[in-house]
Amino acid sequence: MTTEAQIMANRENALRSTGPRCTVVTRFNNLKHGLRAKSNIIPGEDAEEYDSFCVNIREDLKPCDPLQRAIADRIGVLLWRLRRAKKAESEVINDNVRLVNPGEESVCWDRILQSSLLEQIARYEVRAIKQVGKLLEQLKDCKENSKLKSKGIDDSSAFALPSDSLADVRGHFY
Repeated sequence: MTTEAQIMANRENALRSTGPRCTVVTRFNNLKHGLRAKSNIIPGEDAEEYDSFCVNIREDLKPCDPLQRAIADRIGVLLWRLRRAKKAESEVINDNVRLVNPGEESVCWDRILQSSLLEQIARYEVRAIKQVGKLLEQLKDCKENSKLKSKGIDDSSAFALPSDSLADVRGHFY
């Protein structure tokens, strides 16, 4: 049972404890692989390299308007995180190499395959790859719509169904 003196001491200590003074240092304490990090650049990464990478992606995709630039930027972020995923996978494997006898260069594959961290990284990779594919498709559609608009074609009528086919669709699903 906790004594009255311990309770008072805990309360006094709690008043003095204010938590971390500077979150710039502590915000990455729980960082394991960085694939879900809020920040695009995590400790150990070079901001200039990131900027250069994203600029190169944007130049390769050649966006023409703000929407296309936003899609291209998102693709750049996802591709950067995919690079990070490859590094994280290598780190998991390297950590398990070190866990085997120091003089031997063998890998503890059982331990690696059982690693939930490696499984998480693989899931994030798959999601990021799918997102990049969808975004590339959206970018392609945006570019096609821009070309149609520049030629004076209203894109909303180009993809509309005839009114009589809507009745058939409604009847089929209801």
